[in-house]
Amino acid sequence: MTERSAYFRNADGIRGLACLVVLLVHSVNGIFIGARPYLPGTGKVGVWLFFVLSAFLLTNHLFLRGTTMRSLADYVLARCLRIVPLFVIAVVFYFFFGTTTITTWADVTNALTLTKGYAHLWTVPVELKFYVLLFPLAVPTIAIYNRFGPMWSATFVLACGVVSSVLFPFTGTTENSPELRWYIPCFLIGMLCAVIYPSIKARAVRMPSVAISVLVIAAIVAMTDYFRAMYYPDAPHYWLGNKFVPLGALWAVFMLVNLDDTGPMGRLLASRAMTNVGRWSYPIYLFHWYFVTRAAELRPNSLVSVLVAIILAITIGAVAHRYVERPIMSARGMLGRSILRRPAAA
Repeated sequence: MTERSAYFRNADGIRGLACLVVLLVHSVNGIFIGARPYLPGTGKVGVWLFFVLSAFLLTNHLFLRGTTMRSLADYVLARCLRIVPLFVIAVVFYFFFGTTTITTWADVTNALTLTKGYAHLWTVPVELKFYVLLFPLAVPTIAIYNRFGPMWSATFVLACGVVSSVLFPFTGTTENSPELRWYIPCFLIGMLCAVIYPSIKARAVRMPSVAISVLVIAAIVAMTDYFRAMYYPDAPHYWLGNKFVPLGALWAVFMLVNLDDTGPMGRLLASRAMTNVGRWSYPIYLFHWYFVTRAAELRPNSLVSVLVAIILAITIGAVAHRYVERPIMSARGMLGRSILRRPAAA
């Protein structure tokens, strides 16, 4: 079988793009009151890219590390330390400083126990619940891959996606629901990409990534309320908000042709700016809502407010990454190496 890589040249840049989509849409939609009827649900477009990329990278990691009890322990430790500490800080921050309807200690409890989504924070419970589901899904996926090859492994993932779509159709998703069940197919798209990418990588890097990327982005833009009203005047409001399956598929195409691209699109995604935003993306995402909301209150309908909110969100993301996230992940690295070096039980 084709050798599997642990490194993807443009993964951080793709994550940075997802972050910028969310940040830009939320800033424009939140600060320019007149934009709100035309951009409902559009910020979630970046979230679906996050979901697909996250599932792809984690599944690929499990392919490389295996599905032993040691790798499970390392996986649980890594996911908990990567997500939970900053999420707790963010929930407490919003409790004291407002803007997300976390106004009581009951709200804090609901947020931290992943039972209710608040503003943009609904995505964190979904991600954490998927991390729980991923390992038991990865075990048969990897076993089938090793025994029968990528085609049958991909078929298994596709079958899981079909079953979950039938049981929990995306059209029934509640807005900002913290329940995982609706979003399983979106994550499975990322898992499917992890299964097939080694087999198609040689062809993917030769594809016209700029043209394909432009077509994908154009298709997504054409699905927004503003443009859809031009060719479908009777389209329902907030139509885009739950279309994570088709949008996830579009983003998967974008991701596959750009992961290791070295052309113009690859150079953009691998740039220092995009890579840094990708590395800082989690704290940027967690805390940007506060700056957008306050800017909308202090000076609505202002391009300056949009720019200030974006700059402050990226700045606080960089600071949180440097002084909170990096030290935690360094500790996680030492603990993880200790787990992996520990002798297996007799």
